[in-house]
Amino acid sequence: SVIKCFPNLLYIFADYLKRNNVQDLQVEAISCTGENLYAYQRRLLEDIFKCPVFEKYGTRESGVIACECSVHDGMHIFAEGVYLEFLKDGRQASSGEMGEIVVTDLFNYGMPLIRYKIGDVAVVTDRKCPCGSNLLLIDKIIGRDRDILIAQDGTPKPGYLFVEVVNKHNIPARCQFVQEDVDSLLVNIVKLNGFEERYLTIIESNCKKILGGSVNVKFIFMKDIPRESSGKFKYVYSTKSPFLKNNSN
Repeated sequence: SVIKCFPNLLYIFADYLKRNNVQDLQVEAISCTGENLYAYQRRLLEDIFKCPVFEKYGTRESGVIACECSVHDGMHIFAEGVYLEFLKDGRQASSGEMGEIVVTDLFNYGMPLIRYKIGDVAVVTDRKCPCGSNLLLIDKIIGRDRDILIAQDGTPKPGYLFVEVVNKHNIPARCQFVQEDVDSLLVNIVKLNGFEERYLTIIESNCKKILGGSVNVKFIFMKDIPRESSGKFKYVYSTKSPFLKNNSN
């Protein structure tokens, strides 16, 4: 059997299974899509379900666009079905750069999507996959264009950096990072069992390392952080993302 899921929702379920010592699950593979798959999520899913986890990227408009192979080192672009561009400041992004994904659907004859700015950002790469496939690779899906925060020096900072602050220090909390001004950061936070006040200092100091030392970090304590209507959890939101002005959606 194969599990297809949003990674955040399956992570919550896997954590429940771990806490209740549920074992011997018969799963052959897990296919994650719809949200960024973070390293800490992959580790738990592989540990609990004892099977490989594959990250897949796709949209309702264009179907499956790219997917990991068994090497798990980037996602192969399904070039027979879509043509992708990765634009930065109106030009094709170089290998290792973040670029806005622009999709041309090659199979949709009823409603063609030509150079469609889908609102996602990824890192492009020119390396070849060790699996031997000649399909081009997406190095990493950064997330929605609103998932890119801006440091005080103008440098774009991908949202996963802030998610890793919480996970790297094993902070028992659910956090959402919101940027509406380059000199401030709002952190919506739900305390979980074992949370201590010292964790606030850890979050604040690490966010300042990413965004700038004089950034004002403000915490809002909540009982819960609402999900989007799609069921996805939005870890990061920024109105200052450099990609927003280029998105016609």
